[in-house]
Amino acid sequence: MSMASKSGSAASSKSGLEKRREQTYDLIRSCATNGGYHLVPVLMMLGKTYSAGKLAADPSVDRPVTVLTNETDTREQVKDYAIEEGQDSDRIKMLPQFFEVCPTAAGEHDDVEIPYREETWSQLVEMLHSNQITPSYMHKRLDDAMPCQHEGKCPYAVACDFEIDNVDLLIGHPIHGNVERYIEERVTIFDEDAGGAFEYTVEQDAYTRAINVLLEHHVDLDGATSIDDLIAADDDQRAEWIAEIHEQVDLTDPNVGYSDQGGRADAPLLAIAVLNGEPVADDGSLNMRRTELASKTLLYDEGTDTTDPSIIVRTPPEPLASAWATIAMDGTPTPEIWCNRLGLDLEYHEFMTLNERAEFIEHVLDYNIVQLTPDRTVSAAKAKNLNRDVFNGILWEIKNEHDRMLPTITSNEAKQSIINGRYVSNKELHLGKVRSHSELEDETLLAVLGSLHPGDREIQRLAALDGYAVESNGEPGIDKSYGKVGDKYYRHLVHNEVAQAIFRVGRTEEIPGADIYVYTANIPDWIPRTVVEENPKRWSRSVQEVARALEERGSATKDEIIDSVSVKKRSVDEALKVLRKHGYVEDERGDGRYAKKEWKNVGLSEKNPHANVPIPDR
Repeated sequence: MSMASKSGSAASSKSGLEKRREQTYDLIRSCATNGGYHLVPVLMMLGKTYSAGKLAADPSVDRPVTVLTNETDTREQVKDYAIEEGQDSDRIKMLPQFFEVCPTAAGEHDDVEIPYREETWSQLVEMLHSNQITPSYMHKRLDDAMPCQHEGKCPYAVACDFEIDNVDLLIGHPIHGNVERYIEERVTIFDEDAGGAFEYTVEQDAYTRAINVLLEHHVDLDGATSIDDLIAADDDQRAEWIAEIHEQVDLTDPNVGYSDQGGRADAPLLAIAVLNGEPVADDGSLNMRRTELASKTLLYDEGTDTTDPSIIVRTPPEPLASAWATIAMDGTPTPEIWCNRLGLDLEYHEFMTLNERAEFIEHVLDYNIVQLTPDRTVSAAKAKNLNRDVFNGILWEIKNEHDRMLPTITSNEAKQSIINGRYVSNKELHLGKVRSHSELEDETLLAVLGSLHPGDREIQRLAALDGYAVESNGEPGIDKSYGKVGDKYYRHLVHNEVAQAIFRVGRTEEIPGADIYVYTANIPDWIPRTVVEENPKRWSRSVQEVARALEERGSATKDEIIDSVSVKKRSVDEALKVLRKHGYVEDERGDGRYAKKEWKNVGLSEKNPHANVPIPDR
């Protein structure tokens, strides 16, 4: 391609990107001005964060804005964009993070002893917080016993004490969606999936202790003294005890959680989850029971032979009902999950067709995506299940092709134990930690190795929270399915995470596209890519031994090779065929009637030392 055509292509891409960003912002602004509840599927690079910041400075939007997002860096970007667009910085408020702003929680007073206790203050605060005690209740209950309140109000409390009417742009974590004054009559924006902000899992040991503490110290149920009694209860006892719990305590009661014996503020909810609930599967085969309490959803997973019991609590933020508008923005949204996590009937705005998405990715972002396997899903959760030679062979091949080290996204365990540091740059995220991260935005090269499958039970739990019973078809790899409904949750947890990883690079306007290599077939269908026809494969022992023998000698007869390796003659024959196929060796017959055929090294220095990794020419 000539320099002129490259320049023209870049200009066209920039124009196309600006056009799509304008369309994105116009849609978000329309949602904000008209009010209501909305879900907008905004692909990466289309300006979710920019739109969130610009909205507060837009004179055509006459409502104050609250932006909630998981990542600290994203919050700072929202603020910067708002100021850049003309928003008065004095009317922007960044909500404080408890464990950063409260000196006690941050560990600044750990040298102050707690009477009759061995842990430090930060450990005590962490324990109370894990018991579902809110920061405000903690400070109120402990009062000036907390070191951060020895000389007045805690800095965290001071940071939370402001006049909301003086704030045009409020920026915080999704958990702040539970505070009505931050939400009421405002435009509330969620930048990316709120994830675990509104749902959490309580493992068996924790909920057992919590329920036992509840029964021993806080409620009086006739005939029930431990969780075992709740589990063994008949229908009449269940109904009676549920009514008594409602009468005696709040469903979330900080007095119940103010305990170092394992009590939790949500213990009444956990007890009801054990006592109540309709089986998710009609025949009870899933061993899961689901309870709806107003906006809350409880899922009691009684476990299987291979999974432990647990209770999942979903608590959508009730103040969202008082918002003027709620706008959820996500590059890879699953509408059912978004609606149920927020407790809202979100209107879904599909403003780019599948063809338009493909056009945008290929010709505006200028992404060259190569799927390095036609049919492998490559579950990367456990390093012991991965082929070290194939992973490092892929990285060697890409590094050799592009003549530089490359950022790599794979499982954290694979990064730590099997990835060779000679091939990868130090800019590495890992699967499970990619959403909203911009560390790689200036990169033009990336390898995404494998995908994370959380296990059948995790997919079943996520679907069961929404009331669906799903089952795996038991097939491996790309043939795995959980049915029409269940596959939505499967793709949300597995395929969408790969998509999020792919879009970490080439995210700034100055970057002229990106080459992205993906070693898994678990990629959403709407992402255009080139699929190689042959799987990467580690070299056999015979190929490696024969290659080393010829590298050392330069040339040799087959008999000489056989004498210098540990594999049998037949394996040597096969190895020579493989090496000749790839152009690494050639054979020729010497001079003379009885001269033997010789094998020569003509390219072994270019051979991938780990595996045969076919990648298309650029």
